[in-house]
Amino acid sequence: MRYLSIFFFIATGLAVNAQQKVEEQLYSTALKAPVRFTVYVPADRDTLQTLPALYSFGYGMVSGDYIAAQLNYFQSANYPFPPTIVVNILANMDRIGFVYDDGRLTPTGKEWWIAFGMRLFPL
Repeated sequence: MRYLSIFFFIATGLAVNAQQKVEEQLYSTALKAPVRFTVYVPADRDTLQTLPALYSFGYGMVSGDYIAAQLNYFQSANYPFPPTIVVNILANMDRIGFVYDDGRLTPTGKEWWIAFGMRLFPL
């Protein structure tokens, strides 16, 4: 167990060094609250190259740090995975408003999408 803990801390340190982590927030007048998010950018990226982005919700045990560490692992293990920007949105399930039974959004979820999602994914 001790070796597993040591490996975890070393791997976490490598992942942090491999990504530039920036915490931001957008204020939503519709939600009357800020929506916080964290952006992870590959440290060795070519600034002239357009990179794909992976969006996730900072919810439960899967965090932006975890996703960035996994992407770093794929690239360091020479898997065919491009350098990728990770955007981890910090939002609880009530704010996201996704209904698992039918796949629709609650009124709060619709407000959240209009306030924040449309700014990230303009149609």
